[in-house]
Amino acid sequence: MASYTIAAVGVAATIKSVTRGDSALLWSPLLYFTTIEALQGYSYSVEGQCALPQNQVATLLAYIHIAFQPLFAGFLALYFIPRELRRRIAPVFFTFGALTGAYLLIQIFPFEWAGPCRPGRLLCSDKLCVMRESWHIGWHIPLNDIGERVPAAIIGSQYQLNFPVYFAVMFGLPALLGSWKIVLYQFLIGPTLAWLTTDSPTEMPAIWCLFSLGIVMIVVFTPLREVMKVRHWPLWIILRKSTR
Repeated sequence: MASYTIAAVGVAATIKSVTRGDSALLWSPLLYFTTIEALQGYSYSVEGQCALPQNQVATLLAYIHIAFQPLFAGFLALYFIPRELRRRIAPVFFTFGALTGAYLLIQIFPFEWAGPCRPGRLLCSDKLCVMRESWHIGWHIPLNDIGERVPAAIIGSQYQLNFPVYFAVMFGLPALLGSWKIVLYQFLIGPTLAWLTTDSPTEMPAIWCLFSLGIVMIVVFTPLREVMKVRHWPLWIILRKSTR
């Protein structure tokens, strides 16, 4: 019920943002993260019933939503970059965001040569199911291990470094291109806070998604919106010179 309530608030917030003339860079992330709240609300009605098709479909849809979150995070990050630079930077965000989504979708296919995901990795499970966990739901997904073994070997699996492409495009790319304030804010309030509330790698992503709508709403509807704008960034000097 709480997730449906949050989703209703998200719908109202999206409508308010659109009607007051906000940029689509602001209201589209609001709408996108509202949908995951509605999906989480539905997931509670089927949680734990792993053989139920509705449960499996809800879990799969949640993963697809996660796969394209870096794209919509890129929309939000673009808003805080000076307007004259957005047209040059936007294709980078859109391209990498879309490719990241496609890459993550490949990770759900059971390629025999890729092997199963390693235990302890985010979302990793031997079944496709949404289940109730310590205080929220958790998504259990039988992912393959494409692109995960090398980071684990270099950094050490004990640090739970996984989905490196997702995190690089979600946080690294916007920070590199100048929108570092929103990246820092999202990182601290999103995955960091989520990890502080659970030690489950299948519950943490769902908790992070639970926080995400609030994260965006605070930025859109409070003075933090102006604080997040970046006025100067070294890379922009090169971009501006290239347009002359």
